Amino acid sequence: MKTTIQKVSLLLLFLVTFSNLIYSQNEIEPVTYTILSENDDFIVYMVTWQPGAIETWHPHSAHSAYALTDVEMKIEEEGKEPYIIKFKKGEAIVSPAVIHQSSNPTKIAFSLLYTEEKEKEDVKIEAPVYATHVLVVNYELIGISLKDFSKMGPAIVSNWAPGKIDGLIGKTWVGNVDRPVFGGVYYFTNKEAVDKYLASEFWKGVKSNPNLVNFKEDVYEIAPFSNVSNGIPRMPLTNR
Repeated sequence: MKTTIQKVSLLLLFLVTFSNLIYSQNEIEPVTYTILSENDDFIVYMVTWQPGAIETWHPHSAHSAYALTDVEMKIEEEGKEPYIIKFKKGEAIVSPAVIHQSSNPTKIAFSLLYTEEKEKEDVKIEAPVYATHVLVVNYELIGISLKDFSKMGPAIVSNWAPGKIDGLIGKTWVGNVDRPVFGGVYYFTNKEAVDKYLASEFWKGVKSNPNLVNFKEDVYEIAPFSNVSNGIPRMPLTNR
């Protein structure tokens, strides 16, 4: 009897621990920024990368980075082979201005403390804005050839450029000429932005095109752990 109670207790403990782990993982952003101090010339901030997190292409002015934990980071720079940098807790590096992509290839989170010189425009470092919802749209063609339809995209694509539609991070144009079905995959920063877009006069105008019929619209929420597979698009730095 005592053994049975112990087994049940251990099982309950495991379930509670596992549930808390899943919850905490879902709540954690892949890369987090915390601004600690700033003045007219410098900004001091902490950045934490979760396991597998990718901080897509972004600029730095001249800066130093102090390791708050042991660090193993993958760096990619244009025109160079990707490389790994490692330094121990308490070590620091100094770097000139650079544009790069950084990621955590390990299974352990790490944190860096940055002291960065501000640009002349006094642009502040902001936390990344990630997509939380995906809108998938499909439609069929009628009364228009594939050749003419293919000319339509380049002529109107700028309507979905970053900054043109509130909350829209980007749109991927998709199609299957064998079916034929065409459409797009839209990445939004929140559900409210999706609803506003679908209710907009702009979207009603798109759907009123007589050559596009049988529209299908599906909205999905992005699972937070998608950051591990580099599956969460981020708002471009120039459109914050």
